[in-house]
Amino acid sequence: MDTITAKANIGKLVYRTDGTPRPPKHHTKKVRAWEQENYSGKLTEVNEDYMGDGRTYISIEEKIITGASGIQVAVFNRSGWLGDDLHIGEHPDNPADESVK
Repeated sequence: MDTITAKANIGKLVYRTDGTPRPPKHHTKKVRAWEQENYSGKLTEVNEDYMGDGRTYISIEEKIITGASGIQVAVFNRSGWLGDDLHIGEHPDNPADESVK
């Protein structure tokens, strides 16, 4: 995704992926490591030329249901440099029942 597209999609659902498939559920350490690199959330901020080096810095807000009843929600704010690994929409390998958007 480029900077212009990112700015146009502020407030929309985006996902970041490294291109690897999600590991089987019983490999809990591998699943946690995969989820650190592959997630979806709301694009909240886009800062062009953030450090004067021409790169674009982004922030993504991720909300995840932590309780079985669906009432408890954990919110993660993830930040990093904009790259080709950011796409528009829900992450295709994340089950919809694990996230609240």
